[in-house]
Amino acid sequence: MILAIAAATAGLFLGAAAMWLALRSRHVHLQRDLRLRDWALTSLRNEQLTRQNAFACLVEQGAEALIEIGPTGRPQFATPNCARIIGYDPKEIVTWTSLAVLGPDAVTSDPEEATGRWRVRHADGRLLTMRVRCRPLPDTVGLTVMLTDVTAQILTEQRLEDVRSYASARIGRDHLTGLLDRNGLFDVLERKLYEQAEVLAMTIDIDGFRDINERFGNPVGDKVLRQIAMRLADVAKDALATARIGDDEFAILLPATDGDARTASVARDAIRTISEPI
Repeated sequence: MILAIAAATAGLFLGAAAMWLALRSRHVHLQRDLRLRDWALTSLRNEQLTRQNAFACLVEQGAEALIEIGPTGRPQFATPNCARIIGYDPKEIVTWTSLAVLGPDAVTSDPEEATGRWRVRHADGRLLTMRVRCRPLPDTVGLTVMLTDVTAQILTEQRLEDVRSYASARIGRDHLTGLLDRNGLFDVLERKLYEQAEVLAMTIDIDGFRDINERFGNPVGDKVLRQIAMRLADVAKDALATARIGDDEFAILLPATDGDARTASVARDAIRTISEPI
């Protein structure tokens, strides 16, 4: 009887020990799973923060300022780079009742159809040219207005156009006198011949000009050439062309319809004006 009780007690002890070991093992596995879960959540949060920081940095350094407009037309959000691009702090922008602070273009334009360019007044008073794009907000009533400063781009384009216009105007021109050069004269002559128009050409050579250069230097010689060019252009106002075709050679192109008398008169006036002291 005693042996039976002892055996039963030992069996209960062994069963309890086995159950304790099983619970202990399960507890260990559970703790490991919890640690893995915490590690995964921490990694996910870190990754999310990294992406958020990267996005925030991208927005901050981006060239496009974003302003969200709510259903009432009031700004309800602005990206941090608004302070850099248009000079207004995002916290100030969301207190506006509209975008009127930015200038008349932001008021007269329909935001829902706004594309192209606005003239926007910077916080410091400067007028900027902004490329504008508007997009509806997803799942809500409102718009995102995207502003990109293209002022420098516009100025560069204007300067390039000025350079192109200047270069185009100077093609076929003598850089010293401003008269047509030999190529410019040939262009006029070729155009008149194409039109089957008769023309008279007069060439003028300045005697002794080389002596002026040698005695007084090229700067003085250049001034003499410019004075002669101005005088010839004044004498031949009605000419088809007045050109400098060589170092000290000029040419005047007249319509043949002017006749010999007109040509002789222009020649006399040219000789007279060139002979006057400079």
